[in-house]
Amino acid sequence: MTTSTIRGLIAWTLAMTALAVALAWVLYLARGVLLLVYVSVLLAIGFGPIVRAIERKRAVGPRRLPRWFAILVVYLVIVGVLTITGFLVIPPLIDQTQELSTRLPDLLDKAQDFLIRHGVISHTITLEEAVRMLTFDNASAWELEGRGLIRTGYAADIVVFDDEHIRPRLPTVEEDLPGGARRLVQKADGIAATIVNGGLALENGEPTGAYAGTVLKGRLAAG
Repeated sequence: MTTSTIRGLIAWTLAMTALAVALAWVLYLARGVLLLVYVSVLLAIGFGPIVRAIERKRAVGPRRLPRWFAILVVYLVIVGVLTITGFLVIPPLIDQTQELSTRLPDLLDKAQDFLIRHGVISHTITLEEAVRMLTFDNASAWELEGRGLIRTGYAADIVVFDDEHIRPRLPTVEEDLPGGARRLVQKADGIAATIVNGGLALENGEPTGAYAGTVLKGRLAAG
């Protein structure tokens, strides 16, 4: 095999590889259209007998119903069924989801009590212990001096909440990041105020426009 033949084979292989990559990329870009065509073909095959049955019906005299009319009738029936199903299913589903989100804290408490009674969980923490783990323990672990406690000389980082009514809300998707990027937002009920460095940052879950926070660094990062 001569050098020119080898070069020709290499060039042909590279060209075929580039063509395959380009074809794969085009198929990827057109995946939505291809999926729509595929679903349309399946619907056409599945509802073909129904369309033919409608075509065989006589309209006026010896004339039969045109095929386009039969297809239109089938698609209108499909859209109607889907619409009615949506009206019947979606509202109860939304109500049940909202009810579940309201009952979720109570369900979690009952599940925790059940696990404790059956020995699966041997210890339950108090509200004070949970607050300490989220505040002082974290501040100590990251060596953040002057944080994690309500004490003279410490930064006033305080969350005011009602321990009997605090509960998570349904998460929402917000598009407020640079470039319109989305993020998942999880808010909660029962939190009256969030104070950062003595400034009221959030009141009843809504931002006040005060930005008193600073970047926190432990000893290793600050050194």
